[in-house]
Amino acid sequence: MMIKKSNKAKDEPDSLKWTWRPELIELTSVQGKGDVSVNSIVDQKDMANDASDYLWYMASVELGKDDLMLNETVTLRVTDTGHVLHVFIHGKYIGSRWAKYGNNVTNVFEKNMKLSPGRNLISLLSATVGFKNYEAKFDLVGAGVTSPVELVLKKGDETIVKDLSSNKWTYKIDQIPINKNFTWYKTTFKAPLGNKPVVDLLGLGKGMAWVNGHSPGRYWPSYIANKQLCKTNACDYRGRYSDKKCLSKCGEPTQRWYHVPRSFLNDGKRVELSCHNRPISKIEFASFGHPQGVCGSFEKGECESDVDVV
Repeated sequence: MMIKKSNKAKDEPDSLKWTWRPELIELTSVQGKGDVSVNSIVDQKDMANDASDYLWYMASVELGKDDLMLNETVTLRVTDTGHVLHVFIHGKYIGSRWAKYGNNVTNVFEKNMKLSPGRNLISLLSATVGFKNYEAKFDLVGAGVTSPVELVLKKGDETIVKDLSSNKWTYKIDQIPINKNFTWYKTTFKAPLGNKPVVDLLGLGKGMAWVNGHSPGRYWPSYIANKQLCKTNACDYRGRYSDKKCLSKCGEPTQRWYHVPRSFLNDGKRVELSCHNRPISKIEFASFGHPQGVCGSFEKGECESDVDVV
């Protein structure tokens, strides 16, 4: 039995001091830059390959001056089988959709908007909480944005539909924690006493957590179990088996406590850097983001901190 205790490390404050900064998403939501381009909509699990829960889908729509959809109210319709979908037009956030209870449910996001002459960039950020990994043919179950993605215009009794599924779509795998949309949260704490420390992530939205560069896992404590599933009558397992029997903790998250291996923590020890057991006299470049270039000519990339240890 696990007994939860507060951190009793010496001089540890009762509350932690947090800092935060927004995620830099201009390259994807505004410029439409990614890693791979295909003239079709690709399954998220095939493209992301479990490297991340987050995948950007980006496509442009060109409208001529005589296009019927120009200056009209158009509905963007996105079919999605992921858990979360965030939608941008020209870098402007226009809405989100969250999956309801259950897996492999197809949902449709719809939002009215107006398009401009020339290039119109549509950026979709699809998020999942892992992928299905059981039952027959689970590997064939799709995830993320699926066909069709459409622009729909209704004029009187006429409905005009532009199917964007075969347009050129650009993809980028990303690592974005989400509570207040696209924000990183950071704090420091002293290593707690005991052999099996845990962290309570209740109060956060959806994302991934890291402790000293190591990830204890995904989190989504704001996504709670359906309150209506638990019964008030006494639990009774007798009779034919059903996964609906004796349900408990409805209205609570699936997980809020995360085990942090002791090896993830720094127990007040100084970190020493060396190169083949020789001292390092100078650090000329440091990056905790996505640096570009090669040794001797590195440059900071798109995801960086303004302050580092150098």
